[in-house]
Amino acid sequence: MRNEKVWVLSDVNSNTLNNILIQNFFLQEEQTNIKIFDKIDDIKDLHAFEFYNDNQILYYAFEDNLMAEYTKNQCIEKDIKHLDVYHLVYKFLTSVFSKISQGEDIELVIKNSLENNPVDFAILNDDGSNPQSILEADIVILGVSRTSKTPLSIYMSNLGYKVSNLPLIPEIELPQEIFQIDPESIICLTINPDRLVEIRKERLKSLGIPHDSGYADKERVLQELEYTENVIKQLGCTHFDVTHMSIEETSEKIKNIMETRKGSK
Repeated sequence: MRNEKVWVLSDVNSNTLNNILIQNFFLQEEQTNIKIFDKIDDIKDLHAFEFYNDNQILYYAFEDNLMAEYTKNQCIEKDIKHLDVYHLVYKFLTSVFSKISQGEDIELVIKNSLENNPVDFAILNDDGSNPQSILEADIVILGVSRTSKTPLSIYMSNLGYKVSNLPLIPEIELPQEIFQIDPESIICLTINPDRLVEIRKERLKSLGIPHDSGYADKERVLQELEYTENVIKQLGCTHFDVTHMSIEETSEKIKNIMETRKGSK
């Protein structure tokens, strides 16, 4: 699958936030084409920065509202896909603290806030960590390891969808919740086996694990993809071959399906 281009811009005070983003989401799914600009500490640095469209997604985190607004305007002007990470987190925490200060139960406030925020919903329910969330999700994404389920889920959540994703592993039964929802809300990702072997080998290399691990073995990959085909038939769900599709292209196809489904109701 084609590697996504990611730019990360931040001031020194927001580096931790962006590092969490990079380590926990981009690198998990082989998003290795990442450019990091983490020394943009004032508006002068930002004015000197060269914004240009490289078919990338630009994530930025600035404490200064003027810097955030300037970045947003540059992205809009040059048609660059973008997300204000600092504002997203700040808005979420402000809402939580406000409710707590009014005397609401802390655990309940956090639980409700996570469940009602699409981005936090996707993070909380990543990689099959909470099968119950399948019943609450707008979209459920299935796929074997390294088909970019996580970044696709996060990207779709930024469009306002509550997304849960689930890994397909032949030795593990599908949760019963998957059979209780509309198949039209399920999207299964497939990929060319040779390409998947390459991606997994790169992943093992980045972790310092020998390439002869069963994880990147061709027979194992074929077994997993055969299982994927069986799941597609069993569920009667939509599926996409993402071998040559970017996350944006896949998300656009899913978005069209969701809008068509909504319009038919």
